[in-house]
This record gives sequence, structure tokens and C-alpha cells, in this order.
Amino acid sequence: MIEKEFQGVGLIEGLTIWRIEKLRLTRVEKSQFGTFYSGDSYLILNTHGQGKWDIHFWLGSKSTSDEIITAAMKATELDSYLGGDPVQYREVQYHESDLFKSYFPNEIRYLEGGAESGLVQTSKLTKTKKLYMVKGVKNVRIVQVPLLSSSLNKSDIFILEDGLDLYQWCPPKANRSEKIIATKFTRQIRDNEHGGKSKIHLQEDWDSNEGFWGNFDQKATDINESSDVDDKDFRKFFFEKNIDLYRISDSNLEYPTISKVSSAPLKKSMLDSNDCFLIDGGEKGIFTWIGKKCTKNEKKLAILAAKEIIQKRNYPNYIPMSRLIDGAETTAFKDLFSDWN
Repeated sequence: MIEKEFQGVGLIEGLTIWRIEKLRLTRVEKSQFGTFYSGDSYLILNTHGQGKWDIHFWLGSKSTSDEIITAAMKATELDSYLGGDPVQYREVQYHESDLFKSYFPNEIRYLEGGAESGLVQTSKLTKTKKLYMVKGVKNVRIVQVPLLSSSLNKSDIFILEDGLDLYQWCPPKANRSEKIIATKFTRQIRDNEHGGKSKIHLQEDWDSNEGFWGNFDQKATDINESSDVDDKDFRKFFFEKNIDLYRISDSNLEYPTISKVSSAPLKKSMLDSNDCFLIDGGEKGIFTWIGKKCTKNEKKLAILAAKEIIQKRNYPNYIPMSRLIDGAETTAFKDLFSDWN
């Protein structure tokens, strides 16, 4: 049975985003694109040409196991509905792929709670109080942090949403990238979420404004000089290991088996359309390559093998996972091969 939310999707270029609510798909409005709740999981379809799609399932850091499983299942269903041609990506909060981040020019915003808490906060707009940290250099992120003095520091920008008042606090050590993103984000809250009713306060008097500091129990002079995490290290990278290529094949056998083909450097000729292949790329991620003539059993085992490698090698759960179709490889995948231009 076809999921009713999938009917007619993938025909027009652009993004379609669903949130998992009570194990069902709920369409996200365009004005909310780029906003993700830590307690939820999402399904994202990017249509970028006729017969060209990317599917991402995004997992919040506090998402339940049921929601995570549902998101993965719905990604598979959507893939089947589109003929098995899309490239699939698993995205984990704070560790999204560059492709995923490119969809949101105003950067990604993380909110605490889930679908239900989000509805409550929106309906009580005038009573809302939230504090956001804007941090990074090339990969600037917007993260909701506790409304406490201990959350502040003099090297990052902070935005206080106090009902219909928006305070953009820019301490002396904040960098230019953070300032640009913070300004875009503050205007986005005002225009898209508050219907243009909010007033933005740019904190030139960063150390003394009463509207901002009235929400904290410390003065500007008492807060930390810098963050616990350096801007350049804010996005964690996994230690790079050797790249290994594995073959999944049931040729002349009742059940498919996994065998190691080679370590780096890899050659394009090592791939065979009759089988599936798996690449353990260390920090670059885990890639499953689906040959055009592979069997259903080979395809299933390839996906299971990818998950097993992450567990056996004790990789962090944010390690990227991608599923690619023979003939529709991404640049990131081709880069793993020494002779693939």
C-alpha cells in the first residue's frame, strides 16, 4: 500500500519535508524549513531534476527509537515509490552532510522538545522565552541552549527570544560569519514565526542592556571569556582510518556472503553491476553501492552490513551513511576511487 503522503511527490524541483508525529508523516510548511526539533525525526526529499532525487532521514539527538525506525522505513518506502533510483542519506543532529546543509541558506536551527512541545510554544508566543547560541566559522550552527548565565560566553553570539522582543547579543570576540547568520536568523523569527510583529534589539551596548541582562543572574563582566569548544572544532570529525571495499554476492550460493576486496587505493574497475559493494570510508562515512543487476538478498545484506560495521568498529552514531545506485554515484563516492574522474 502506497503512503498517501508520497502520492504526486518528486515531480517538481525543490524540497519536501515531513516530520514523524506519532509514527506518521506530517508535512512541514515551507516557512519552517531548516528548523528541527531534537526530540523528533524527519524525512526529506530533494527533487533536483527529472528522475533525480536525494532522500535524507534526519534523526534528532533525543528522538525515540520508534521514530528513528519509522524514519528509516519511510525513507525506504519513498525510495521504492520513486523506482529505487534516489540516493539515500542518514543525517544525525549536529553532524549533517554538506549536501543536507546546502538546502538551508539561512542555516539549520535546532529546537528542544518535539512536535507537541513545538505546537505549545507557538500558541503561547507572547510568553515564549528561548536562548540560542550562534557558533562556528565555515559551518555556523544555531543551537537552543538553557536560559542561564552559564550558557553565555564572550566569543559567540546569542539571541534571546523574549516574547515579541528579540535581542541579538554580539560580544566583542564574535566572528563575522556568526554576525551574518545571526542577523538572518533573527529576521527569520520576526518575519516567518512572529508575523512581523517582533521588535529586534541589536545589542551595541552588549554589556549593559537591561532588557537582555534582566533575564540573567550575572553581569556581562562575570561570564566566561570563551566557549568550552573552539569554533573550528564545533563540528566533530571522526578520526580518519583506511578505506576498505567489501563485496556482497550470492553468486553460486543460496545466501549472499561478504568478502573484502581491497583497501585504498581503490579502482573503479573493482565494482561489478552484478553485486552490491560496501565501502568503509572512516570519517567520510559508510557507503553501500547497489549494482544494477544485484539480487534482493544482496541488497538487504548490504544495508545490514553497513549497520554492523558501525557497531563492530565502535564508530560514533553520527558517522554518515549513504546508499547509492549504480550509475548515479555522488562526487563524495567517486572521490574514494583513485581513477574515477
